Amino acid sequence: MTVRQEDARPPRLAGLPQYLAHHARLWPEREAAADGCTSLRYAELDRRVSTLAQALLARGVQPGQRLAFQGPPGLPFWVSLLGTQRAGAVWLGLNPAHTARELAHVLRAASPVVALTALPGESPAFDALRSACREAGLGAPARMAG
Repeated sequence: MTVRQEDARPPRLAGLPQYLAHHARLWPEREAAADGCTSLRYAELDRRVSTLAQALLARGVQPGQRLAFQGPPGLPFWVSLLGTQRAGAVWLGLNPAHTARELAHVLRAASPVVALTALPGESPAFDALRSACREAGLGAPARMAG
């Protein structure tokens, strides 16, 4: 595929998800993100971001509402951030090192409508998040699909 110089320069777009979609159209097979031995091409990253955004909207998340995410740095971080933004919601990162009490304080103060996690189910960090969600009156954390 030949890319003209004017096509290679991204236009002014509204935000990161729109730039991702733009790059996915231009270079679907180029590597967009990597995490150790795993990498995603632009088309696949854009597909995962769209899938998450659609799932959030189907769950009733409205533009401007907050979504809390807790997980290790890596590809799930990027998918959650960009998917939340594509849905029009506000992304809130939670530190996996925080205690349940600290997490509950953040959740009560920020009032997210959903908590999303990429943490393993059998881990102290996940247990703290589950406990914090319960204490803050939020449903159980939703798991991100791989």
